[in-house]
Amino acid sequence: MLSGLCNTVMYVKPLVLDDPPAPIITEPIPSAPWHRTSVDLGILVDGRHMLVVIDNFSKYQEVEVLESTMTEQTMPRIEKILATHGLIQELRTENGPPFLS
Repeated sequence: MLSGLCNTVMYVKPLVLDDPPAPIITEPIPSAPWHRTSVDLGILVDGRHMLVVIDNFSKYQEVEVLESTMTEQTMPRIEKILATHGLIQELRTENGPPFLS
């Protein structure tokens, strides 16, 4: 019945990974809000940037829109967020240029 519908049969080789995937590393939940905080930068479609600060305890996010990612623009926004929520114990970044100084 199928022979009239299909003239070619293709064999698809199964995907074989050379190296097994890296294990997922989990971390304990912080003991209090704003104890461990993650910071990252993203880009908006209009060319501006967004600074995203995430409290790893509650997953609460603060987002600030930036005209550039220069330290002079990034740090005052982080300081504003710290003034709102208090000092944090640990700040995690991806080590981009605004966070290296």
